[in-house]
Amino acid sequence: MESLLDQVRGLPAAARMQGRDIVISGDTLATDTPVLRVAPGWTVSTDVPWTVRNNGVCDGGIIRLSKGGRSATIEALAPFCDPVIRAE
Repeated sequence: MESLLDQVRGLPAAARMQGRDIVISGDTLATDTPVLRVAPGWTVSTDVPWTVRNNGVCDGGIIRLSKGGRSATIEALAPFCDPVIRAE
């Protein structure tokens, strides 16, 4: 969980460094090189795509971390992608 929260916090800097928007979507999370990485056995998903702009501004969005019957919802708050764990 801490690793994922750190990755979310780092998205604005990554977008600025890469000079391009970073889109968080089902497609970008399901690739061989996902935007956000989790430990084996865990999955991370989002129902609604969201973007971190190349200037570092985060549109904000929701991601879900799950494994088996356990899950957590994380909201990345605009404009800095500050992650907040939401109650299930």
